[in-house]
Amino acid sequence: MGISKQNILTVILFLALFGIAYIWYTSFFSKPQEEEESQSTPAATLSTPDEFLALLFLLEQTKIDLEFFQSESFKELKGGIKLPPLPAERGRVNPFAPF
Repeated sequence: MGISKQNILTVILFLALFGIAYIWYTSFFSKPQEEEESQSTPAATLSTPDEFLALLFLLEQTKIDLEFFQSESFKELKGGIKLPPLPAERGRVNPFAPF
């Protein structure tokens, strides 16, 4: 029994579709290497409790400049618009209760 041209084309088409699906899956669903390499914190390679403690230590070292709240540019900021009042009647107490 010889292999027909249709069987060969079917196998080639299947392999091509499998190759395209594999490339598509690896490019869209895998984590990019830039994100993995960009984590330069010392806690990135530690286990979960150690990572938490390292991040907590970094958080304790963070200093917030409170002079910004005293600056003229902050004092000139205006609040957003006020929301309209809610309607007096908001509907049924239990919308799932039968009529």
